[in-house]
Amino acid sequence: YHRWVNFLRRRFSPGVLAALDTPATLPTAVLRRVNYFRYFPHQLMAVKRFRGPTSASQYLTPAVCYHTFAAARGSGLGRRPYRQFVVGSCARAEGNRPQFPFRLQHFHMAELVVAGTVTQVARLLTALRQQTAVMFAALGVPGTFEVSTDSFFIGGAGARMIQRLKALKQEFRVPVGEASVALASLNNHEDFFTRRFAITTARQQPAFSACLAFGLERLTAYGLLRWGGKSALWPKVLQR
Repeated sequence: YHRWVNFLRRRFSPGVLAALDTPATLPTAVLRRVNYFRYFPHQLMAVKRFRGPTSASQYLTPAVCYHTFAAARGSGLGRRPYRQFVVGSCARAEGNRPQFPFRLQHFHMAELVVAGTVTQVARLLTALRQQTAVMFAALGVPGTFEVSTDSFFIGGAGARMIQRLKALKQEFRVPVGEASVALASLNNHEDFFTRRFAITTARQQPAFSACLAFGLERLTAYGLLRWGGKSALWPKVLQR
């Protein structure tokens, strides 16, 4: 697990702000701002409220990138696109049962969150897709990007159809036995988060955002299945 975290930090941290380790919980106000209670209340896991003058409702974080947008609320971006590498825990009570080790209710993500103009974000998505494919190929991990759906921020009727038609989510899937597992995903948020958190471009226009996300437990399980438990058998870049 820690080798994957260190590897991804080295791979995606250059040229970004200091890597951010996000807290396990998220304030109710942030979830309301992104309409999470309206679209996905069934996925939330509440934390017991503490009594006192500073008490507030908290929920386990459903997606770590929410912390990034909340921290950047009301910000104006410069001419260069915004990039932030984040690592944190997530928890979602999804309808399908947890399937160890690749699908868990509580898990950890490493994400590169980017924001900028629509042109900048489009270029970054293309570059990150290529960089991710090259990275896995260099590790000897076979896989391909596939258009997928996971409406973790867009809800309502037709959300998944729109997401698929616009290819807003692309997963890097690898074969595991007779099935396949997504080790990474590219997610184009368009201006959904930036409008809700008043994040603008240098020209005071709503910014666009996206993220490249890696499931750390999935990477760990896949690495152990592929290379075993002896560090000497792992690729050299993952031995640090």
